[in-house]
Amino acid sequence: KISATNRPTTAHERGIVREELGRGMQSAAIYESVKSALLNEEQIIAQCKGGIREMCPHAVGTKQGKPRALFYQFAGFSESGLGPHGSLGNWRCVDIDELSNVSRRTGAWHTAKVGGHSKPSSCLDKTELEWWADVAEPRQQRGGQ
Repeated sequence: KISATNRPTTAHERGIVREELGRGMQSAAIYESVKSALLNEEQIIAQCKGGIREMCPHAVGTKQGKPRALFYQFAGFSESGLGPHGSLGNWRCVDIDELSNVSRRTGAWHTAKVGGHSKPSSCLDKTELEWWADVAEPRQQRGGQ
């Protein structure tokens, strides 16, 4: 019988054990999911650093060879707190390895003023895909919103 004093406290005790060998494959799948969400202007909901975050991806690539993404967080857990919608303080640079339980959904696209932040230049040293250049500008050139 499990009580408040003897309940399982670690992931291993709770039976939540992930095979470490599969982590690279899991990270690659998460990276591709984030990239697809960026292209389709979908929201990402994911477990990250102790809580569920709701974010819109704006850039994916690497920093010193590690897969990373730049997100605009609009809801959910935040260690530093969230500012009002459109706040420059809501940018999050996240290592893909820090994300788990990732899902995508349609919904409003959240962002802050383009060019009003320094995160892309400090978040990624190699950018594979960027919302401003690869999604927003081509749409505007096609006559979209």
